Amino acid sequence: MRIAVDVLGGDHAPDEILKGVAEALLSGEFAADELLLVGPEGVMKQQLEAAGVSEFPPMVHTEQVIEGHEKPVEGLRSKPEASIVLCVGAVREGKADGLIAFGNTGATVAASTMGLGMLPGIRRPGIAIVLHGRKGPFTVLDAGANPSPKPNHLFQYGLMGASFAADVLGIEEPRVALLNIGGEAGKGSPVLKEAFAMLEQAPVRFTGNIEGNHLFFGEADVVVADGF
Repeated sequence: MRIAVDVLGGDHAPDEILKGVAEALLSGEFAADELLLVGPEGVMKQQLEAAGVSEFPPMVHTEQVIEGHEKPVEGLRSKPEASIVLCVGAVREGKADGLIAFGNTGATVAASTMGLGMLPGIRRPGIAIVLHGRKGPFTVLDAGANPSPKPNHLFQYGLMGASFAADVLGIEEPRVALLNIGGEAGKGSPVLKEAFAMLEQAPVRFTGNIEGNHLFFGEADVVVADGF
């Protein structure tokens, strides 16, 4: 497996990103050909060499980056050679199997959505994060891709979250819960009430609503929430 690394993305890029790359290579966690570095080639080689790296990963040169303050779609249009665009392109073209980026989240989501597409039938992308509670890891999504979802989006997050928890975390029949202001079925906004009804009919192990103060008690393996 090869991972494309957006060397220019992040508050302290490229220096901190390259320190992490160097540590991964020098520790033996990654071989050089398991990474694809996207950023200014001269800077990448100079800093890796200074850190003691002798065998460089393959590199894609660019000096364009979408800054954190830029609007994602506008940035993608005005900077076709931006580092995140080239990372996504590497995955699309089979030159990398995945990517890691620490920069503009909206640009990362937009570039991935436009460049890679979504699963058949899925209407909105979701960011899944893994947290650790009293009884082990659990997944929360969406964590920022879609701040104002519709009920169908939350329903689909439940499906994707259950698949992620089963396939990645190895949880059999993961329990899916909907983040809400109360545990009762009738609580919440119209969007949450409709999402609740849809999840009840979904082919997942839906356990109902969960309140925020119960997140870490081990009551759910997947927590569905809006991105806000």
